[in-house]
Amino acid sequence: MLTRRKGEVALIIAALAFSINGIFSKLVLEAGLSPFRLAEIRSTGAFFSFFIYLLIFNRKALRFEWKALPEMLIYGIIGYAGVQAFYFVAITRMPVSVGLIIEFTAAIWITLWIRFVRKEFVPKSMWIAVFLAISGLALIAQVWKGLIFNTWGVIAAFLDAFALTAYFLLGEKWGKRASTETLMFYGFGISMLFWWLILP
Repeated sequence: MLTRRKGEVALIIAALAFSINGIFSKLVLEAGLSPFRLAEIRSTGAFFSFFIYLLIFNRKALRFEWKALPEMLIYGIIGYAGVQAFYFVAITRMPVSVGLIIEFTAAIWITLWIRFVRKEFVPKSMWIAVFLAISGLALIAQVWKGLIFNTWGVIAAFLDAFALTAYFLLGEKWGKRASTETLMFYGFGISMLFWWLILP
């Protein structure tokens, strides 16, 4: 039963991890650490943790197609550095829950990309889900009262959503060529180097 439901179990664990991460990140940011420095620390910690793990359990995942480096640079900078930084900026200026809700409008932008850019079929149920997601976002944001949240926080949250959209779309493409472990290892590695250059 658990084997058949491992996708759902992973999703629940990921949701809990996002919640816990949001709470602790908010506390750290309120203590005075900048969003960009926190993104740098997180990328660095994740990269070295993955490196040790893969070195012990899955060295094959360390292999990389160097000819694909330009694409991977985009994936790492937007999908890892960008997602983290915009998210941290957003939650410094608004509640974590609202920042996460806006971030996960990525599902809406992915659907629109698939339908209008890729020109692929999108089932009716997906459009209903998009409508419900937008309606829920409007209710939580209380749009009838005007913009009640910090403007820059909202902008950062939507930039985060667009970066997350790119992360998923690029990850879908790369997932056919490399393992999840490889993508995460090099994604965090590129993000780490990016922040080291920006914030030595």
